Amino acid sequence: PKVVAAGEGVLVLYAAERDRNWEVFAVPCGSGGPGRPVNVSAHPGVDFKPAGAWRDGTLWVAWESNREGSRRILLASLRDGHISRAEPVTTGGTSSYAPSIAVASNGLVSVAFHSFREHNYDVFLRQRPPAGGWLPERRLTRAATIDRHPVLLTHGDDLWLLYENARTDAYHTGHTNNRRIIVGKITSRGLEAPKAQKGSPLDGPGEAAAASFDATGRLWI
Repeated sequence: PKVVAAGEGVLVLYAAERDRNWEVFAVPCGSGGPGRPVNVSAHPGVDFKPAGAWRDGTLWVAWESNREGSRRILLASLRDGHISRAEPVTTGGTSSYAPSIAVASNGLVSVAFHSFREHNYDVFLRQRPPAGGWLPERRLTRAATIDRHPVLLTHGDDLWLLYENARTDAYHTGHTNNRRIIVGKITSRGLEAPKAQKGSPLDGPGEAAAASFDATGRLWI
């Protein structure tokens, strides 16, 4: 499950199997308790691993799906009980996983994910302006090691990214030798990491990052 702050309440996102089909659901929760689950995905394919962001009354949800064979990322929005048509964030033919989504104060929707390209896992970004349509895909990492499990967050109109960098000496399914968390700000020049990261607790072993900005603008990880 993922919990998304939404005004005076929250929205809980999760995937569940019903009638032999995996779907993504959103449940509004407030002071009166949980409301009725809303089916966000509504498709016979396998839809799961949702991520969400809320801005100005609209919930944006990204998730994994196998609708066209390879694993891909889809996006839909929920507003006033109405669910939009699912939009493809990634194209078919390559496998993409673990979406994270953030919406800036200017309404720009950003979706990060890791994808298997050129015999390696790297982190990619797609962005959707408020007017609709998608900007060209951006590749954010190019390390020879494994870059995966991105986490997006915003501070005003600034977009930040955390992800896991993993190393393996040989091909072993589900096994890596070392994992650490990398954090950076996404700019027009690319991914810029704070100088203080080297020698910090992030410089050691780590995985499964979560982060938030406090009211003073300090980033907590």
